[in-house]
Parts: sequence; structure tokens; C-alpha cells
Amino acid sequence: MTVSVTINGIGLFEWTGTAAEVGNIDGWVRALARDKGVTPELVAQRAMVDVLTDGRLRTFTRRDAVLLWMLLSQATGHPDHPGAYRDYIEVWDFDFDISGDVGAPLKVTVGGRMQCDGRWKRLN
Repeated sequence: MTVSVTINGIGLFEWTGTAAEVGNIDGWVRALARDKGVTPELVAQRAMVDVLTDGRLRTFTRRDAVLLWMLLSQATGHPDHPGAYRDYIEVWDFDFDISGDVGAPLKVTVGGRMQCDGRWKRLN
């Protein structure tokens, strides 16, 4: 399925993949964090600061993979869809918009949709 990520409403990247590919990204982020002697969450936080400071790059980068990991690892907070967003990657398309600035609290707005009987159904 497809994940699109925007920063303050401006497109950062779009990624299409499978649950297996999300698992590969998870393993890579965890190995990167282990090699640096930090947590995966700290790696993601540093990547977020880089994005907010430097903006969009031309191609999907390792930094974007770290952000994808961070977003998909979050709990859905939805009673009908428990777990993390990554648990639904095979059936849902997600839109994540990250708003905020360096040093300020960040807000992530999530939208989702799945195809059901030939029609798209919204998550929210």
C-alpha cells in the first residue's frame, strides 16, 4: 500500500510497499540505532530535526526511511483498529502530515483509506 508524508502540508515523499518491506525498514532502523548506541526513537527524532531544518530532498533517502519507520510504528489510538499503523500496511493507504517546527511540539495528523467493494473507505 501507499504512504504519503507531508511537512506542514508540503509533500515530503510517497512510498509504496508491503508489510515485509516495512519489516526490513524496522530491522534496518534498529540496527542503525544499535550501531550508534542510541534508541530507534532518537534516530527518528534526529531525522525529524533534519527534515524540519533542511526540507525536502529530491529522492527517497535513508532519512525518509527512518521517518517512515517512526510514523508507521505509532499506535493508531483507534478502538476499532488497535496496534500500530504498520499492522495495517497491507490493507490501508495512509497520509501523515507533520506540523510544527524545530524546538516546538510536533503534531501528526493521520488520514487513511482502504478499498472495499471497489470504493475507498476513510479511516477517519
